[in-house]
Amino acid sequence: MKRQVLRHTIQAVFFLLTLYFIYSIYTGIIAVAHSVCPNSVVCFGAPGVLNNFYAFVPALIAGLVILITSMFFGRYFCSYVCFFGTLQEKSYQIFRKKGKLKPKISHLYERKLGVIKYLVLLFTLVSALFFGIHYYQNFCPVIVATSLNHISWQDIIIILIFTVVAFFSSRFWCRFLCPFGALMNVFQYLGNILRIPRLRIHRNMEVCIDCNLCNKTCPMNINISEVEIVENVNCIHCGECIARCPKNMALLEKSPK
Repeated sequence: MKRQVLRHTIQAVFFLLTLYFIYSIYTGIIAVAHSVCPNSVVCFGAPGVLNNFYAFVPALIAGLVILITSMFFGRYFCSYVCFFGTLQEKSYQIFRKKGKLKPKISHLYERKLGVIKYLVLLFTLVSALFFGIHYYQNFCPVIVATSLNHISWQDIIIILIFTVVAFFSSRFWCRFLCPFGALMNVFQYLGNILRIPRLRIHRNMEVCIDCNLCNKTCPMNINISEVEIVENVNCIHCGECIARCPKNMALLEKSPK
């Protein structure tokens, strides 16, 4: 439980920092949201960033740090730092009845729908890199959050969809739509090819009682109880499965030796 307290504290700190960042956009302290958003390179493509390189330096540094560290530690960014990840998590917790867990879609459909975020990433990269057209900006939650002073009907629809889905489905954006989450997954696959030891959830088969509570608890709907080592790159290392596990040391988070 100490880890969860620490995680929620870190989440709160970065959530408040992001609110200050949004405030800075409105007051003119920061010129544009893209200058510090780690997804900027994906959104604008390399040519777009290079054309205004110095404006994107903080975004480039943040993006590279997150992507490279994901090769060693997985998608920690999603569960500890990301503003929208925290917003989804808290929205879902508020709506969920205390002590009860909502039924989830099957892991088969989870995998099929999970392909969508890679298509979003590919479409965004291709349109920005080869055509100089930034379609993703029309749907990006960062843009919506930093342009409320001249909000459009399209922005209102995005906000409504994002809010409603967040209440009914755990981390829907992270699981199915986020292109930066997809890019972190790509870097994890690259880390696997380079044989970089990545932090993973390990299930102690001798201690586990097969209660499946880890599956029900996992916000990313990963099938933890069917494997000894969680290789799924969608794991955000939130530690919820470990915290809710009734058997001490049944689930451990560690890197392979």
